[in-house]
Amino acid sequence: MIPEANLRHDAKWTPAVIEHIAGVLDPSDGNGGNLILVDPMAGIGHGVTETFGRAGIPVDLLWGIEIEPEWAAAEEWIGQGDAFDINSYPQTPCRIFTSIDYGNRMSGNYLGSPCRTCKGKARTWKQKRCEACDNTGSDAGGRMGYAISLNRKLAPANMARNGWGSKWRTEKVELFHLWTKLDLPVEGALVLNVKDHWRSRRVKVGDEKVSFQELIRVSDWCIEVLTGLGFELVSRDRISTPSYSRGQNGEAREPKEQVLVFDWRGR
Repeated sequence: MIPEANLRHDAKWTPAVIEHIAGVLDPSDGNGGNLILVDPMAGIGHGVTETFGRAGIPVDLLWGIEIEPEWAAAEEWIGQGDAFDINSYPQTPCRIFTSIDYGNRMSGNYLGSPCRTCKGKARTWKQKRCEACDNTGSDAGGRMGYAISLNRKLAPANMARNGWGSKWRTEKVELFHLWTKLDLPVEGALVLNVKDHWRSRRVKVGDEKVSFQELIRVSDWCIEVLTGLGFELVSRDRISTPSYSRGQNGEAREPKEQVLVFDWRGR
């Protein structure tokens, strides 16, 4: 296990969200037993064991799946696997709790251009330090992202390599459909964390290019797809969380994350 403190992950659970999920995620199977609680995109599991522990949920009920080996090694309850592979999931009754990648600018394989100050050579310096790039060798030091967190490109099967678009949506439909094949309870089958985001758009109006901000309603799209697959939305809570204010669209970022709870009606 690699201590979480030694790992960077720019999309960790925010305390308010994981605390809310711990309060609504019922591990009971209704017959005196418990169900396995599965996070198919576990990341480094930031704050999960501590927060769930305070809510009386034991760590031996947790089952994490993470595609990137560095992050999968952060917690013993997380195993390296592929959320698209049904064999990565428990073969017993389970509930799902997870936060999907939102399709915002944190997605993708951008690692930054070479730093203009050190020309990208700071990575190899033994004694010197480039203050401009914090010795990363790139200009991405002030930007957050999945690939930037790992300082390498994402695994080919990592869904976070794609931003919002047709491929992002196709993969999420495939993922949601796979979840319908699991042994899910009727009530509280899925607890999903998601967040809308703003994107800059430019359109040509006559001879002029006009820029504007468009709100991408990721949450509404997820609800529409999941209900079409047989899930039923039973609650939708908006949680105020700190937003990253730097970078493109920094001032327009949506300040609330959402926690969606679904029952399973597909059987």
